[in-house]
Amino acid sequence: TEECKLALGPEMAETVALTAATSLGNVYERNQHERLAVRRGMTRQGVAAVEALAPDDPQSPLSEMQRAVQRFVLAAIESLRSRDLPAADAGSDSAARLSQLQALSDDATAAAVALLTGRFVAHALISRACQLTATVPSIFEDGFDA
Repeated sequence: TEECKLALGPEMAETVALTAATSLGNVYERNQHERLAVRRGMTRQGVAAVEALAPDDPQSPLSEMQRAVQRFVLAAIESLRSRDLPAADAGSDSAARLSQLQALSDDATAAAVALLTGRFVAHALISRACQLTATVPSIFEDGFDA
């Protein structure tokens, strides 16, 4: 996890974390990563833009790289939710999104995003199983500003 975060840098790593946590309803992790993102240099507006889960919104302030990262994370999570697809087709959109991310960046970046996505999906599963509740409020509830 730490190697992936280091390879991606704060903005991309937090884009993965916040996208996965928001999409999966993992409030525990989302709130923690909102604070970490702000401490690591993201603006509150940037955090809100990631949490909007709208990478195709032309008004979004996300960079093209953040949009590509978010498209992959959302497609990967959706592939886990798809029950109607035959096993051979499951994840095909996530594969295409990963290829797009790879073309925009490089193999190492795409691999780091994919592995970090897996980490945050696993965390959401464990959070639900353990019934974790948020230990800190959202930055949008208490006005947190690093």
